[in-house]
Amino acid sequence: ALEENFYTQHRFAVEQLEVEAIAEWPIVISISSEEADRIRESAPCSKVEWIPAALPLPTRRSNLQGRAVFLAGPNPFNVQASWYLIERVLSAVLEKYPDFQLEITGEDSLSLPGRPGLVRSGFIPNIEDVLGVARFMPCPVTGGTGQQLKVIEAMAWGIPPILLEAGCRGAPVVHGKNGLIAKNADEFAKYCCELWSDNTLRAELGEAARTTVAEYYGRKRLVDDMTRIVRMAGVP
Repeated sequence: ALEENFYTQHRFAVEQLEVEAIAEWPIVISISSEEADRIRESAPCSKVEWIPAALPLPTRRSNLQGRAVFLAGPNPFNVQASWYLIERVLSAVLEKYPDFQLEITGEDSLSLPGRPGLVRSGFIPNIEDVLGVARFMPCPVTGGTGQQLKVIEAMAWGIPPILLEAGCRGAPVVHGKNGLIAKNADEFAKYCCELWSDNTLRAELGEAARTTVAEYYGRKRLVDDMTRIVRMAGVP
């Protein structure tokens, strides 16, 4: 279950009950461009609009000097990604950088096996304490629903992300500009090594990541998009 194409090699069917519920509405809003496409296929009678979630830009930025941090939520996609990191990436990075530290947060992290270089933080009451020092965000999630908000939140803090190509659709990451995108575990480990050791690269990608969120995921864009939808619905 740790293959990069575990989800992409399947095209899971949309539940008919969900299709029928969606079809009752003339306008449907999706926060994911991929899911918007699926809804258009399943419910062609509805007008489907993609409006990504907006995030406020923090006044602080990460100092990019702490651990690599994966914010793991309580769902199977994040559990799978956590295991991918510790089984297919961690040892390869430690071979080159024995001081490497990977922090995985969330209650499910406490169920992971102990490994050299792995910090299992559990629930973090104030996530700013982690994001304020995170060096980069390794996020090998290959499936899911909605947006990868953890990636956008990290980018807002100026933290460069590393994603897998199989799971990056819909994420605002451009390889080499505001983050890194790996094709497989070997590349993922290689990029972890680069971001762990290269202060300049971290800072450049992190600054571009923060700019991306400011330009495309701010409150003004959300207000403009929702205003357009309201007018489309004929509300004065």
